[in-house]
Amino acid sequence: MKPDKPSSTAMFVANGIWWVTNHPRLSLEVPELMGSLNLGMVQHFNSGFFSPEHRIGSWLLNIKTSIMQSASLPGFYLHYVVRKRCIEKFAMAAIAGGAEQVVVIGAGFDTLSLRIAAEYPDLSIIEIDHPATQAWKREALGHLDLQFENIHFLSLDLLRDTM
Repeated sequence: MKPDKPSSTAMFVANGIWWVTNHPRLSLEVPELMGSLNLGMVQHFNSGFFSPEHRIGSWLLNIKTSIMQSASLPGFYLHYVVRKRCIEKFAMAAIAGGAEQVVVIGAGFDTLSLRIAAEYPDLSIIEIDHPATQAWKREALGHLDLQFENIHFLSLDLLRDTM
C-alpha cells in the first residue's frame, strides 16, 4: 500500500464491477445505482488512456479488465458483484430489524454505504479504510457532487493501527 495511492485491490474490484456493468450478458446482475456510483469511482482513478469517459479509453479499460480477470480467475468479477449484493441484502435485513448503525471495514471504492445513506438518511454509517484510498474516494464523491451527512469516514491503516 502506497501512502498516496488508493489500494490496488480497491481499484481491481471497482474496475471489475465496471466490467460486469458493461458486459452484454452479465450487466443485469448490477443494480442501476450500484453501476452509476461505481462508474463515478472508476472515472476518478482511471485517467488518460483508460478513462471510461472516452470511447477509446473505455475500449482499452475493457481489454485491461478482461486480461486482469483472465489472469486471476475467470468469473471473479461477477463473484464480486454477487457477493456485494448478498452483503447488501444482509445489511438491509439488519436495518429492517432495527439496526441503527452500519460499519463498513475496508470499504475501498464500494458503494454500499452510499446506497444505504441515500435510502436511510437517519442511519449512522461509518466507513473505515486506509487514508489514501479514503482520500481518493472522498475526492470522487466531490466530483460526483455527492454529500451524505450520515456517512462518517474513519481513516485507519489496518496494517499498523487497531480499531
